[in-house]
Parts: sequence; C-alpha cells; structure tokens
Amino acid sequence: MAFSLDAAWPLVDSHLYLFDVAAGGIVNLTEDGLNEFPVNDTPRKPVHVDTHPAWSPDGSALVFARSTIPAEEDADSTTTIMRIGRAGGEPSEVLRVRPAKSFLISHPMHWLVDDTLLFALGEHGIWQVGIAGQNPRLVVTGEVEGELPFPWISDVTPDGQLATVVAGRVEGQYVIPDTVDALLEIDSGEVTPITIEGESIHAVSFSPDGATAVIRGSNTETDDPSVLLMDVATGTRATLMPRPLPDNPSANRGFEWNPTGMIHLTWFSTVQWTENDVIFGFTERGAAVLLELERVE
Repeated sequence: MAFSLDAAWPLVDSHLYLFDVAAGGIVNLTEDGLNEFPVNDTPRKPVHVDTHPAWSPDGSALVFARSTIPAEEDADSTTTIMRIGRAGGEPSEVLRVRPAKSFLISHPMHWLVDDTLLFALGEHGIWQVGIAGQNPRLVVTGEVEGELPFPWISDVTPDGQLATVVAGRVEGQYVIPDTVDALLEIDSGEVTPITIEGESIHAVSFSPDGATAVIRGSNTETDDPSVLLMDVATGTRATLMPRPLPDNPSANRGFEWNPTGMIHLTWFSTVQWTENDVIFGFTERGAAVLLELERVE
C-alpha cells in the first residue's frame, strides 16, 4: 500500500511511503534527509514534499505529486508529477505542472489502463496526460462559474472510461456553498450530475468490474444516513439501508441485530468495494463492517 502525509494544509514535509501488509514494515521511497515540520517560508534548502501516490495498472511503478518549496525568496515554487519504480530509486519527471505553484495537485491522481494519468488542478480543471508527459489535454474545465467548479476525481472505472467527480468544495480562498457529484466520460468530457431527490450525496465509488456504484448519502431534511447502489449503465438505483439505526443504548458499536438477522448500519465514514458483491465501511460509531450484497428483484 502506498501513502503519503496530508501535507498541503498544515504545510509539513512528506515523502512517499510503502506499507508491506504481509511483513508489516514501512519503506520510505523518497527519503532525502530532510524532515521539515512545518516547512518554513524559506527553508534551509529546497524541500520536496511528495504526496498523492498512484499505482500503475500492473503494480510495478507509482506516480506522485512533488511540490518543491525553494530556499530563495524570489524563486518559484513548483508542482511536478514524478514516476518511481516499486523498488525505489531515483524518480523521473513526468510533467511540470503550470502555473508555477506548489500543491497544485491536492487530490488523488489515477493511472489508467492506457498508460495515461488523470488528475485535477482545482480551478484549472481535470487533465489527462501520457505517462511520458506527452499529449496533455484538458478533460473538463474548473472555473468557479463553470459546470464543475474546483473539481476533483473520487474514483475511476477499471477500463478508464468513466470517473466520478466532486466539485464545489471549499478550496483555498474560495468557498462554494453548492456541491456537485457527477459522472465524467473521460474521452468526451461529458458531465452527468448525480442527483437523488431528497438526498445529499457525500461519496461515490465503483465496483471492481465498474458495473455498479455505491453512493453514500443522507436525507436533506432529517440528515439520516443512507447507502445506495446504482447500475452504472442504466442509472437504476436501490437503497441498501432503508432506515437509520434508532438511538438505542443496546446498539453494538454502530449496528444491531434484529429478530430477522438483518444488520442495520448507521453512518459510513467511507465505503469501499472489496469484491463485486462485497463492500467495506466504517460506521460513525467505529465499527468496521463487510457487507455481502444480494440482488432482490
């Protein structure tokens, strides 16, 4: 598992780390001998802050965003997409992002099966570029007054054809009150908003085969949580959690068993797929659960 620190907002140094699940060890792939916590306005020497790793489809390499904070006051900060092998070594530059500014990439990137990268640049939109830095193209704009203000990518289908995007969040000095969750056709740039009457949408993710999306939401009036499943091809939706868990002292850390054996969840802080018919999530009360799905006609 590859990870980095959440470095952009507190402005701390970060490297690219690998966690070996089997061995339980952590390896720093981009150790540079510097650990600036926090990063000063003008550090002693240039600081490379490495964030947002993304695996290649075959798992042999990673890309990550490198923000460089210069040691000279009049020098430009930069954001560069870098590539490194799974075993480490010297990373190579894929693309220097413009304009010259650090932390332009502040959300996850995605390495697609056609060896292109999909990434978001806030108000500069969502971009796609070849893994060698070739043919960069704007997929969809991100202007504050546009259809997707300040978008970021929450998930991509395995075939790299469709993405779920979120727009209208708080970004830097901008505060956008209305949020948008949408499906994005990567080739055409076509955007289809995901709307459910009476529901606020908080997260959308695709099943491993890309056929189904799980949607975490809440009722707009009562704020009761909900989890829905959506057929990606048809848009047909079904509610996984038809009613919230009552405020019951006997509830066992986020769920309870009723006489029929049904499990009632409260609120997922995150929902992820482990198989095409199994989802994993944490409830608000701290319970980690696996749910095996069964279609009921």
